[in-house]
Amino acid sequence: MKVFVILLLLVAGHSAAAEDYTLEQVQLVHRHGSRSALVSYNDSLICGLEFPCGYLNRQGQDMLVNTGRFLRTRYTTDDTVVDPSSPFLTQESYNLTVSYTRSTDVLRTLQSADALLRGLFPNMSAYYPVVHTIEASTDSLLRSDAVPAITAKRKYGLPEERAACDSVVDHYFTSEQLVRVASEVHYDGYCSNWTNRLKCAKTLCDIAHAYESTGEIAQYPLLKENLDKVCAVLVCSSRHLFSYDSTDALQREQGSGGQALAQELLLNVHKHLNQSSPFQVLEYSAHDTTLSPLAGTLGDNSDLAMMPPFGTTYVFELLRRATAAEGSTKVGDYAMRVKRGHPGVTPDTNFEFAWDDFELRCMHAAGRCVRGGG
Repeated sequence: MKVFVILLLLVAGHSAAAEDYTLEQVQLVHRHGSRSALVSYNDSLICGLEFPCGYLNRQGQDMLVNTGRFLRTRYTTDDTVVDPSSPFLTQESYNLTVSYTRSTDVLRTLQSADALLRGLFPNMSAYYPVVHTIEASTDSLLRSDAVPAITAKRKYGLPEERAACDSVVDHYFTSEQLVRVASEVHYDGYCSNWTNRLKCAKTLCDIAHAYESTGEIAQYPLLKENLDKVCAVLVCSSRHLFSYDSTDALQREQGSGGQALAQELLLNVHKHLNQSSPFQVLEYSAHDTTLSPLAGTLGDNSDLAMMPPFGTTYVFELLRRATAAEGSTKVGDYAMRVKRGHPGVTPDTNFEFAWDDFELRCMHAAGRCVRGGG
């Protein structure tokens, strides 16, 4: 896939020290913060009334504000990244000529976009952000359900998904065991039909993650005990829908589900290099179903990539060499540093942001693999 290779050729092949490189542009692609579960059965009993099903909750708001604060520290005072005497972010106030934000047209992603900006630009007296969005059915950049290949899998590929993932349910549960877990959270009516076991287990994982962020999961000991098992089913489903296998001829022909977003990130780099864009920070607020296809495009089909926690953020930092490398007099070369992290997902973490162990591995046009800089 040509775009995949070109994007990765920009990636730094080693750790980029602040004194060697100047940070020129940051692009953020993140999942929304924690929300109430997405269910199709007994929704008021499962989600409650304060934050209806699918709505961003207070914990989710905190997650994204904390992400913004973490990044602000990184780009103003972290001397491994910037010179604190001349930081990348020089203003505390939101500035339309500095920051660009786009979100899917969904309440929880629109609010999450705003929350991250609140942490990044803390001067609330001058906080009037603009969040761009477009109608859901045409948003093939940030919504995977607008990508034809993924839409086809979802609409017509249930037999293949069940063939791939029903066995995961069967490995962990009998029908009676699954219904017992579901009955704790008022979902046994749906899960009592064994034919529904794939969707049942995926939904139980979603409910568990929602309750985990609010601290309520302790009230549901069976669900807590079986969280990893039901979520293994969700990982299987996501891998079936969103992963990318470059050895598969059909997938090579279709391209990865995150290809359009990868192209957008690359286009933003070119606009910066051509001095046709003023933006220093570009933010894309979206869903787990956005991040997983992007991860596949970046060559990561791991469990964490296929089930990104609430608030997971990919950070693409455009760097320009400020000093010549050892043995060279050349300066001005560009590189891309790619990192990933997420806020804590339980109240005891205070939802503080931290990097995970994501390591981008890149292939040059000649076929040689290198480790991306971190």
